[in-house]
Amino acid sequence: MARLFENSLIFNGVEFGKFGIIEKIDRPFLTPMNIIEKDINGRDGVLYKTSLFEPLTITISIRLYNSVRRKIDDMIFDLMEMMYSKKLSPLNYRRNRVWYDAVLVGVNSYEKFRNERAYMDLVFKVPSGLGRSEYRNDYYKNFTSKEISLNSVLPIKGIFTFTGSSNKITNVRTGEFIEILSGTSQNFVIDCEKEIVTFKGNRAMDRLNPYSDFFEIRNGDIIKATNPVSLEFYERYLYDR
Repeated sequence: MARLFENSLIFNGVEFGKFGIIEKIDRPFLTPMNIIEKDINGRDGVLYKTSLFEPLTITISIRLYNSVRRKIDDMIFDLMEMMYSKKLSPLNYRRNRVWYDAVLVGVNSYEKFRNERAYMDLVFKVPSGLGRSEYRNDYYKNFTSKEISLNSVLPIKGIFTFTGSSNKITNVRTGEFIEILSGTSQNFVIDCEKEIVTFKGNRAMDRLNPYSDFFEIRNGDIIKATNPVSLEFYERYLYDR
């Protein structure tokens, strides 16, 4: 039987560990990668290699029990409805530090014993292939120059916010920038994850310099801005921590 602190499965805000036992978790240790290789002609010959993360599949075996708090049929119906949702939902198991944005894509090996218990394999798909921190880090506030410290080797895409009529935010290492052109003063949100600029919930892409890049940030990068800006972001992880 799983130890109490490991008997946790949270998906879409529901803690299924309260209603049964998490028996097994099957997933690759590392996120699968699609390696791309290319020979570059030169004096010594050079092999150029890069990689793209593939979707990650996580299969979790759970045994649910009927209880006063939640009927087993209700739990099963909830799971079946989640399979038809296209929305990514937070997934966490065994109270690990890493969370995943996932969809439920399958309920396999389903067995139900009367109305007392049910055993099933839940198959989750993580399209990005990567895990993230539970909460966004938001401790970089109102700066014009700051070195960004990350706890992972993976780059992040952040969300910048500022109040004003214009701003130019630059990654000093790469030279890439995001520039909001002069105009009416607003509370701007620059979401590099979704590649969109908004204020008051409305799209404001017309205020964006067309040469802007929704750039990535790596550990140690220095970010400069012409006017004070705040940054928040999820840490990204390759494996469970």
